[in-house]
Amino acid sequence: FVTGLHLSQYRHATRDPEPYWEEAVRRDPGDSRCHNALGLACYKRGQFEQAAKHFRTAIARLIKRNANPADGEPLYHLGLTLRWLGDLAQAYSALYKSTWNAAWRAPAFKALAEIDASRSHWEQAEQHLRMSLKHATDDLQVRALLVIVLRKLGRTQEASELQIGRAHV
Repeated sequence: FVTGLHLSQYRHATRDPEPYWEEAVRRDPGDSRCHNALGLACYKRGQFEQAAKHFRTAIARLIKRNANPADGEPLYHLGLTLRWLGDLAQAYSALYKSTWNAAWRAPAFKALAEIDASRSHWEQAEQHLRMSLKHATDDLQVRALLVIVLRKLGRTQEASELQIGRAHV
């Protein structure tokens, strides 16, 4: 896993990380770290069905003895993958589950708000955006989406103040 991670992290010019992860999975078919890494590689190539399989395998190992795994990354990425596949209900569930882990809380609430906004659920989108900003106050994409949501809710003054930086979130 670590060798593949190193090759991936530094974008090695002549070596691909995936064979390392595939070999680790051959030796331990449930290795969550390697399945997560392989899922990310598939996700980046747009192979969403394959990515979802890897993420689900990673999650199965992580929740085998603990319903709330310490690492929410595969849950977060499964949620994004399912969103691309059009399964918004399952995406929503996976993203919510990933908020258990602090490292994925802000991006997961942002992704939940994006789904809310796509459904015109403006109040819920606002709540999720504020939760995201609570954990990542400098995320300009979240702030921009919150401005849009506030305008959709008819709160134009509040949106304008947030847009020009006068309002505190």
